[in-house]
Parts: sequence; C-alpha cells; structure tokens
Amino acid sequence: MNNVLPADEFIVINKTTIQDDRRILICLYEPLIGAVSVSLYNALCVYLDRLEMMSVEHTHNTLLNNMMISVNELVDARTKLEAIGLLKTYVKEGSVNSFVYELYSPMSAKEFLENPIFMKVNRILTVCWGCLYLVMTIAMYFLMGTALLPFTGILSSAPPAIMGIFTAWFPGWYMARWARG
Repeated sequence: MNNVLPADEFIVINKTTIQDDRRILICLYEPLIGAVSVSLYNALCVYLDRLEMMSVEHTHNTLLNNMMISVNELVDARTKLEAIGLLKTYVKEGSVNSFVYELYSPMSAKEFLENPIFMKVNRILTVCWGCLYLVMTIAMYFLMGTALLPFTGILSSAPPAIMGIFTAWFPGWYMARWARG
C-alpha cells in the first residue's frame, strides 16, 4: 500500500463530524505527527465538501503538486495520520491504483491527552529531560573545583540545545516507527 504513483487516483470519504478542528490539529497533533501530516489532513478536507460523504476522483499528482511534496513525503505523512487515527487508507490495485482515504475527526483535547501513544511519547521525553538535568547537575558539581570552571556555561547550554533538537525530532520518528509496527 506504500507504492503510490502520481497517476494513481483517490477519493476522500467523510467520516468526520462537522466542526472546526484546526486548533486541536495544530496545538496537539502537529508536534507528534508534523506539519506535513497536518497539511495532508487539511488538503484532503479541501477535496471534500464537509456536507458531502464522498469526494470526486482526483489523481495523486494533483495532491502532490498542490502540497509541493514528494511521493515519499506523502506516504510518510499518510502513515502518521493512520497511526494517530485520523485516516484509514484502502487501495484497489490495478494498472492505475485507486485509493480511498477515510478522514476521521481529531479527538477532543481531553481524549488526546489520555491517548496511550501521546502518554508514551510524553513519558519517554520526560525521562530523557529528567536524566539530562540530573547528569548535568552532578557534572556541574564536580566541575566547580576544576580548571574547566570557565567552560561550565557552554557545558550547561549545549546538552539542553541538543535535547531540544531531539525533542522536536522524536515524536515524528516514534509515530512513524509505531505505525510501521
């Protein structure tokens, strides 16, 4: 199902409730699944009039050009949307594959914050940050009486900066890994 060609066709089926979910998508989902995945969700919504149950048929080429992304980015974004429960994908293989994308509404903020995937990512990041600050505190204590004292500023700034990069990267990677099984 990961083999998408630009000529492949798709339709979108509405399984959502009619509501404005942008704030929840951006504030809660985007840090986990990334901006491209949220953009794909929104793009699929555009192909579907919210009052209709099913869109007309489109090609992936149109979607790829409108979003200015590659096939690999599309597949990655779609995988993350499937993992978080916003999308189900069905495919009928043939000379031109036909995809059906079922869109689902985002969870409420309360449901999202109680979601096991979110909780696991949050726990992992919390443990990483806690360990980092514990190790840094111990290291700074021992560095205070050494010749490295003038370098404690950089030594105490670099690890949190690296951890910040990890924190931005990890949720998207974890979601993609979790979706692949």
